[in-house]
Amino acid sequence: MKISKNKIMYFGVVALLLGLFNLIAFLVPFTKGGHFWVGYISITLSYIVSTVVLYLIFDKKELKSRFYRVPLIYVIRSYVILQFILGIAQMSVPSFDYKYAIVVNAIVFVFSIIGLISVTAGTEEIERIDEKIKEKVSYIRKIQIEVENLIDDTTEEKLLSNLNELKELIRHSDPISKDDVQQIEADILEKIKLIDSSSEDKKVSLVEEIKKLIKERNRIVKNFK
Repeated sequence: MKISKNKIMYFGVVALLLGLFNLIAFLVPFTKGGHFWVGYISITLSYIVSTVVLYLIFDKKELKSRFYRVPLIYVIRSYVILQFILGIAQMSVPSFDYKYAIVVNAIVFVFSIIGLISVTAGTEEIERIDEKIKEKVSYIRKIQIEVENLIDDTTEEKLLSNLNELKELIRHSDPISKDDVQQIEADILEKIKLIDSSSEDKKVSLVEEIKKLIKERNRIVKNFK
């Protein structure tokens, strides 16, 4: 697996920061009791978790996917800051009971992970909805282009008038769809593609059928709102 230059720089920064923390932890004359090791391990764990989360955020190729995950940064930042304060206090105070320290750090860790999971679930749902909207907008745009192409190739006035009405009807259609209208949308696209190979009389009747289907589709979509 090829590692990009940006990833190499990222891991370099991670190593430097971790090295700096260890330098402070072992050169400053802390009393190396149970309280120290609980604080030290908790800070290191928060650092590792934040490193993994930030890597997963910025490893996303699409800018929109990164933007959707910005709330994760706020959660992880709050966790790291709180755990750092608690960890330094635990490392510095020899009388700090390591058992209570473990309990406090565990509570902070668990609630932070719950927060990350909740935000991630919400982000994935937003992305799913966004992708669905994109697909439906693409569908409306596709049939609109099909109709515009037919208009460009049509000279017969009655058919042209009907196609223009169809174009306006499509343009004002709600792009957000529902599973209940998938079959109707498939029928609409199929009939639009049949127009070009049909006779003049058949073309007009097909356009009328398509208009009825689009109106039916729009009514169903509207009823779900």
